[in-house]
Amino acid sequence: MKDWYHIFQIVWTIGSAVVGWGLWRQARRQKKEKDRSEEIEALHNDHHRFKSDVRKHLGDIERRHDGLRRDINNMPTHQDIKDLTEKIERTNRQLSDVVGEFRAINRTVSLINEYFINRGESK
Repeated sequence: MKDWYHIFQIVWTIGSAVVGWGLWRQARRQKKEKDRSEEIEALHNDHHRFKSDVRKHLGDIERRHDGLRRDINNMPTHQDIKDLTEKIERTNRQLSDVVGEFRAINRTVSLINEYFINRGESK
């Protein structure tokens, strides 16, 4: 009977060690799972923050894009610039003609002025 008692104690000790080891391992596994779930939660939060930042930046980019599109649509076309250049050239030619006419008028006024000055001296 003593032998059975010693065998029972040995089996009990080994069983307790196995159960203790199993509980320790289970606790370790649960801690790892908890750590992983905390990491996943942190990554999830980071992902949502990143996603909202991306949406904000995308909204900014879309607003800038719309502004640029409006600016580009309001820019003059090549034809508009060509027409404006032609009008400027025409205006330059007309101004040249006017300058020539003013010179001729100036010369005529000078001659008339000279005539009246010389006519006054001959009396």
